Amino acid sequence: MNHLLIFIFSTTLILAESISGVGYGKTVKIAKKEALGDIISNIGGMVSSSFSSTKIISLGGNAISKKQSNISVIGSYPILRPKFSSPKMENGKYKIIATLDNRYSGNSYRNEMKTLQREILSILKNSKKRKNETKILMLESAVEKYNQFQKLSQVARLINIHNIPFLTITKSELEAKISDITISEYKSFVTTKQMKIQIKTDRKSTEFELYSFVKLFVKFSKVGYFYLVNHSINDNGESYSYLVELNPDEKGKNLFIRRISKNQINKWILVGEMEVSEPLGNEYIQVIAQRKTFRTLPKIEFDLMFGLYKLTEKSVIANLKDMRGMILKENLSSSFYKYKTIKNIF
Repeated sequence: MNHLLIFIFSTTLILAESISGVGYGKTVKIAKKEALGDIISNIGGMVSSSFSSTKIISLGGNAISKKQSNISVIGSYPILRPKFSSPKMENGKYKIIATLDNRYSGNSYRNEMKTLQREILSILKNSKKRKNETKILMLESAVEKYNQFQKLSQVARLINIHNIPFLTITKSELEAKISDITISEYKSFVTTKQMKIQIKTDRKSTEFELYSFVKLFVKFSKVGYFYLVNHSINDNGESYSYLVELNPDEKGKNLFIRRISKNQINKWILVGEMEVSEPLGNEYIQVIAQRKTFRTLPKIEFDLMFGLYKLTEKSVIANLKDMRGMILKENLSSSFYKYKTIKNIF
């Protein structure tokens, strides 16, 4: 079974009291806008997240090892209460210097983060009284506010603003809550006419320690075909889904689809063995099956960095919703197995 991702993750933050940017324009307004853009660009150059990954596919005695090179990730950042210099003419254009200073902008960042902190906590409290779709919408709004909070926090830490608020819940925990609710809704539209699917491993617990090996088994009530989607919500904030390569020697759709023969009905079938590896977090194995062969599969893009056939939506939550729509439309059978990767206790 295709599942071994090893990440070496490092983050470098260069702290400063202030960050400046220079802008030029035919008008003062354009020059200010360019100066703010230069600040954002400079912040991006100060924050680099790099990692290298190795993926090993282990199935039927075959092993393929792939390594990827380091990359840098640069994002966009909120600029609150910057200071602007007086405009000066240079080569026929206005020149303005914008500065983000911790003493001048500190309160703005702290206050904005406190507001978001209160809003997130309020959403989490009120969502406990809600059910299903309403609860999902509330938690999704909390994720959006969480993303805003994190960007503010990153800039605040870069310019060394003290006494900034923090959150006691992680983005991964929020996304896992939404995913659990979404998956529970799958059960409401499963009919008796559909194929019954059971999933288990050779472990008693659903918490798998790093570097341990786990065998995955499936059982089907009818002849047909199936494929696997793995939904991963990592503790480092990454959220993505990918098709599992069940047949490494095949090409195209056959790389992912496996047949259920008559003599395999109502018997446990060994899908493969996986070695549990970093990053830590919540994983959801989704089995999709039907009586006839699959004419289409979820839309995917091959991720060279990870070496995975990722579903095109950018988060597990979005992919789960898409999969639910496809299953309803095509009357497919589906089942989930959730597990958590944890550190070795020894």
